[in-house]
Amino acid sequence: MLALGTSRTLLKALGAARTVWFGTSLLGTRPLVNALEAAAERGARVHVRLERRPYARDPAEAQAMAGENVATVRELRRHGVDARLSPLRGPSQHAKLALVDGTAFFDDRNWPVRGDTILVTNAPRDVARVRAVFAGRHDPGAGRLALRKDEALTLEASVARRAHGDLCVETESVGRCGVVDALLARARSGGRVRAIVGERDIYQGSAGRLNPAVRALGAAGVEVRVAAAPGKLCAGDDLAWVGSANATRQRGESSDWGVRTGSRNLVSALRDRFERAWSAASPVPAAVASQSVLSDRR
Repeated sequence: MLALGTSRTLLKALGAARTVWFGTSLLGTRPLVNALEAAAERGARVHVRLERRPYARDPAEAQAMAGENVATVRELRRHGVDARLSPLRGPSQHAKLALVDGTAFFDDRNWPVRGDTILVTNAPRDVARVRAVFAGRHDPGAGRLALRKDEALTLEASVARRAHGDLCVETESVGRCGVVDALLARARSGGRVRAIVGERDIYQGSAGRLNPAVRALGAAGVEVRVAAAPGKLCAGDDLAWVGSANATRQRGESSDWGVRTGSRNLVSALRDRFERAWSAASPVPAAVASQSVLSDRR
């Protein structure tokens, strides 16, 4: 069964865990670090994998995040955690995955204290596929769950094409890819599409020009707003996608997850989250929006 969870759900599971596998780009949430250390100290087998080279547009920021991961690994090891950085070669560890005994947890961000979307499942097939990821294997699988970026975005694009009703999308970063192509086709056919994009991805280059993908979306009639830390989802009235993959062009076989669901309760919950985020988001700044026609049908 697939359901929404919370940070509290995960912390409670860690409090009784016997075996833990944990992977993410960054791990800066103090309660979670403390819970992993406490689990290891009481005898649980705790394995943590962090990204060696976290991605950031600013090289100085990327270097700082890499240094943070090195420090976190050292601290976790002092408490008995099998903590390591991702290999120098191989897929990046962008997926936010946790396996606590027989339950898998998926986070769309880097496990913050609040504001993220966490999915939980104990379905044997899902758990087995997550376990394979931590073992360094990729099971392409089929259906609702993807565990690599290219496959996750294929699932998201299918929702953008097939879902009925108005379409709502959130992504931290955006670039021309299959998902954006599906959104453009949807908007050009007359469907209402709303998108929330991370404020740091609206601009590109030192001249501060509008991101070409955002410009294309606006020109096609997509309503675009900006938020500091949007989630990653795509939802219509009857079908939804949520994951850790941003709607950007694939670079290598990065580890990302995405789930497509037709569960009425889950679709409704994701749409409610989007509506709250949409209300709090801001229009694209006028000086930037003037570079393109950005629709804002309210």
